[in-house]
Amino acid sequence: MAIPSGSGTEVLKEQFGTGNNTASFIMTVPTDHIYTIISIIVCNNTANQVPANKIIIDPNGSTYGEMALYEQVIESKETFVVNEKIVLSSGDQMYITNATNNDLNILVSYIDQDWT
Repeated sequence: MAIPSGSGTEVLKEQFGTGNNTASFIMTVPTDHIYTIISIIVCNNTANQVPANKIIIDPNGSTYGEMALYEQVIESKETFVVNEKIVLSSGDQMYITNATNNDLNILVSYIDQDWT
């Protein structure tokens, strides 16, 4: 994507989903968009500890992801919050998974800069 030089829009958005070892929470950045992740809230709503959560950033849809968070333990009925900003460009993907069958509730708040 070229560096934007014209007009565009910036909209605050949120995306809600779940993650477990068979279905990951996935965000894919469309062409001519930039996502700035403001916060990621992950809630373990089960009675079991979730031992290994991962946030994976996959640049340009490649097959090699980079770990932004690795093996974060979330106790039963607890919440983990990531408040660091993460910038994703066109074609990037972000996955959030865990290593058990326990469902996680995931809420991602972000700014969508649309340059189409």
